Amino acid sequence: MKSAQDSLRLIADRLADERAAARSVVATLRTSLDAAWDRALPEAWRTLGFVQELTSVSDSVLEQNPAQSRALAQFALAVAAAVPRADYPAITIAQVEGHAWKALGTAHRYLSAYDAALRAYDAARRCFAAFGALADEEAAVDLATAVVFSEIGRFDEALALIEQSAATFASFRDEQRVVQGTLLKGMIHHRRGDLRAARIAYESALMSAQERDDLHTLAAIHNNLGQVLIELNETSAAADALARARDLFAGLEMPAEVGRTEGALARLLLHNGAYERAIALLQRVRQRFLALGMIDEAGLAALDMVDGLVATNDRAAALRLTETVLAEFRAARLERAIVALAYLQELLREHPSPAASIHHVRLYVEQLRSDPDRVFLPLPE
Repeated sequence: MKSAQDSLRLIADRLADERAAARSVVATLRTSLDAAWDRALPEAWRTLGFVQELTSVSDSVLEQNPAQSRALAQFALAVAAAVPRADYPAITIAQVEGHAWKALGTAHRYLSAYDAALRAYDAARRCFAAFGALADEEAAVDLATAVVFSEIGRFDEALALIEQSAATFASFRDEQRVVQGTLLKGMIHHRRGDLRAARIAYESALMSAQERDDLHTLAAIHNNLGQVLIELNETSAAADALARARDLFAGLEMPAEVGRTEGALARLLLHNGAYERAIALLQRVRQRFLALGMIDEAGLAALDMVDGLVATNDRAAALRLTETVLAEFRAARLERAIVALAYLQELLREHPSPAASIHHVRLYVEQLRSDPDRVFLPLPE
C-alpha cells in the first residue's frame, strides 16, 4: 500500500513529465495563441502539467509583456477547465488553478485593470481556501490583494490584509513574504504622506532582505526608499538608492521596473535642475513603456518631459509632445486622461507660467490608475 508521501511523489513526477511534454508546445503558443482559441483543445494538452507550464511562462513574461502574460494566464485557465477532474487529487487541481488565477490577477494589475485583478485574486483565494495545507498560498493572494488595495487608496483594508497574512507567513516560516509585507507597509505610509514612517519600514525591510539576499525585494526596497529620500531632500542618498535599484532590476531582466526606477532618477535630476539629462533619460523611459504597451506609464514619463522642456524654454517641443500623448490616450480610450491633456495643451499655448498646472495634470493622470472615475478639475486661476 502506497504511503501519502509516495502518492505525492508520484503526482509530482507526473506533473514534471507533463510540463516537459508541454514545453515546446507552450513556447510555440506564445506567437500563435489567437489561433489556439479557435480550435478544439488537443487531448494531449488537457493536463495539469500543461496548465502549470502556461502559468510559468505567463509569470516569466510579465515584466516584458504584461498583455501577453494576461493572455497566457487566461488560456491556462481555459485548459484547466478541460482537464479531467478524476485524473488528479483535488488539492493538486486547486493549487494549479489557484496559481493560474493569481497569475491572471497580477497581469491585470500590471495593466492597471484593478477590478479585474481583484476578481481574479478572489478566484485564486477560493481555490486555496478549500485546503488548509494551502494556507500559505492563500495568504500570498491576500498580500497580492493588499497591493491592489494600496494602489486604489483602500489603505486600511490593505494594512489589515498585510497583518493577517503576516501571521500565516510566520507560521510557515515564509520570511520572504514577511519582508514583502513590510515593504508594502512602507509604500502605504509613503502614499499617505508619512515619509518618516515609510523610511523606517523600508529600512527595516532592507535589513531583512539583505540577510536573505532576495534581489527582487532588495531592488524594490531601494527604489521606494530612494523616492522617499527625494521628498526628504536627501538627494545624494536618494541617487545612490535609485541607482542600486536600477542595477538590480536590470540584472533581473525586469524592464518595466527599470523604467519606473529610471523615471524616479529623472525626477531627481529635474529636482536638481539637470533638465537636459532628465529629458534624455525620460525619453528612453517613455519608449520602454510604449514598447511594453503601458500607455499610462509612458504618458507620465512624457509629462515629466514636458516639465523639463518648459523649464528650458522649449515650449514648442513641450506642446508637440503633449499633442502626441493626447493622441496615444485617445487611441487607448483613456477618456478622463484625455480631458486633462486637452486642458494642458491649451494651457501650454497661452499660459506664461504653466509649471504648477503640469504638475497638477501629472498627479491627476497618476491618480487615475487607482481612481478611474476621478473627475479632472483645473487649478483655480
